Amino acid sequence: MKFLYSVMVILLVQACATKNLNIVDENLTPLEEFSNVTEVSQSPLSFKINRVTDKRAIKDRVGMGRTGLSNRVTPIVISTGVEYYVQLSLGLGLKQRGVYVDEQSLNNLNVDILELWVEEKKDGKIGEISECRLKFAFDLSLANSPGSKWQGEIAVQAASNGSILDATALNPRMISSCMNEALEKFVQDKDFQKMFRLKLKNNI
Repeated sequence: MKFLYSVMVILLVQACATKNLNIVDENLTPLEEFSNVTEVSQSPLSFKINRVTDKRAIKDRVGMGRTGLSNRVTPIVISTGVEYYVQLSLGLGLKQRGVYVDEQSLNNLNVDILELWVEEKKDGKIGEISECRLKFAFDLSLANSPGSKWQGEIAVQAASNGSILDATALNPRMISSCMNEALEKFVQDKDFQKMFRLKLKNNI
């Protein structure tokens, strides 16, 4: 999965002085417990990711971190932009699973980002956890069959194991973890499978 989420690493730059925790393009994978990949054995139709729109109320950040010895509250941002990150991650993740994503296809998938957030919390036992929440609305239509549409929402939530260490460095991987969980739900959606005549490798 190393190439799949080549979209994020955290810059820890003079933590007490920095204004933002900046997530940029580098190799970063989901946490091990959120790294499952459900592969498709048959994907006869293609579609392109036509549009990704950020419809969150707060668009200038994807969460809040706590940096330095004083645990200074610091915004977490994605330098490449949230819409670009989501579109790239969805495309790479679907292709890795064997779903036929093609930028020349006339079938369109439109995605609204309703929630994308990561933050650190006390776990009540050992120390800190990093927790992410993600929610997408999908609208998928076939060009040669205007009445054939798949619409739905996918919401996921994931949290790291508790640690006595600062959970700040886990925040980018938690976003990757939520993205991977969303991709798993997408591929496993029965209506999506039926519309695109997908067959999963593990299904008999």
